[in-house]
Amino acid sequence: TKYIPPTNILTGEEISESAKGERPVAIVVENHPDARPQWGIGSADVICEGEVEGGISRMLWVYSDMSKLPEKIGPLRSARPSFVEFSSFFDAVFVHWGGSHSKGNYTGGYQTISNMNIDDLDGMSGGALFSRDKTRKVSGEHTGIMNTAELSKTIEGKGYRSTVNEDNVVKFNF
Repeated sequence: TKYIPPTNILTGEEISESAKGERPVAIVVENHPDARPQWGIGSADVICEGEVEGGISRMLWVYSDMSKLPEKIGPLRSARPSFVEFSSFFDAVFVHWGGSHSKGNYTGGYQTISNMNIDDLDGMSGGALFSRDKTRKVSGEHTGIMNTAELSKTIEGKGYRSTVNEDNVVKFNF
């Protein structure tokens, strides 16, 4: 039989054997002009941009192969319901720094994570996965980064599943 290499569930491209069956990770990244250039932009398999409030946009970067992550990603920002829901289309571990709170008729990011039982990693919790890069002279909300070398260990420490459940992944046609 002919060897068929494993493929990235997000791009349809060939991936390493070590990434086969690996669970994707989805990361909320700031898109404010003061946050540019972002650390790691251009390396994600899927980038989704969405408006949050006041005309500001943020992005959700989705990766299916953790071995291909750049050294740091950011600046990270807070969870919003739409990004939480979008990450669930790929059975991804959701990475963010903070989250919006529910108020009135609005269901916030934190409540959406809870309602959907999403495996998430929050920079507000601290830990080796998260830090701040203050090399640019910008306000603090534009400095939160993820130290990607710590990602697998952090996911394991939380007891989250590391293999993708392909039944929970929206498939693209390639």
